Amino acid sequence: MELKEMCKQARKYMKMSQAEFAKVIKSNQTEISFIERGFIPEDCRKIEKIKTIYKWSVE
Repeated sequence: MELKEMCKQARKYMKMSQAEFAKVIKSNQTEISFIERGFIPEDCRKIEKIKTIYKWSVE
């Protein structure tokens, strides 16, 4: 699964807006929008946080 799909699915599971989800991963709404459209953030920590939240949400 691609990062953009993980991000969308994790955010929807948590019932959060892009801005709320951005605060959780220490980002901003614009970057979440970019990620959900397929862009990959340069900060590896953000990628790992999204993957961790996604794994938690599907278990």
